[in-house]
Amino acid sequence: MIYPAEEQIVGMIRRVQSYVTWGELNMEGAKAIISRLETFKGKLDEGIIKEKMGITLEEFLRDLVEGRIRLNKQDFVKLPIRLHPPKKGFKGKVNSFLGSGGELGYRGDKINELVRRMV
Repeated sequence: MIYPAEEQIVGMIRRVQSYVTWGELNMEGAKAIISRLETFKGKLDEGIIKEKMGITLEEFLRDLVEGRIRLNKQDFVKLPIRLHPPKKGFKGKVNSFLGSGGELGYRGDKINELVRRMV
């Protein structure tokens, strides 16, 4: 899921960080995730975004990355976002934190590389 970096949301993520991995999404990562998004009529494309929101795909991506748009508030987007396991597998243990050779916890910008491998 994509959420803005608000204090309340970061607090909730920190509470479950021993079960998830998270970080800051950039435009490339957002574009990769958007390519996997579906609507109730099929794949999400620029025509649907233009029709429903009145903005271009680039504006939609920028607003998504900057936290001005929340996917869970859009009624035309089918959630959850379904991703594949990463190509060439995980690099560490899936039940340990990043600092100790695992995959869980805060990743920062490296989340985009993981997203790219999972699309």
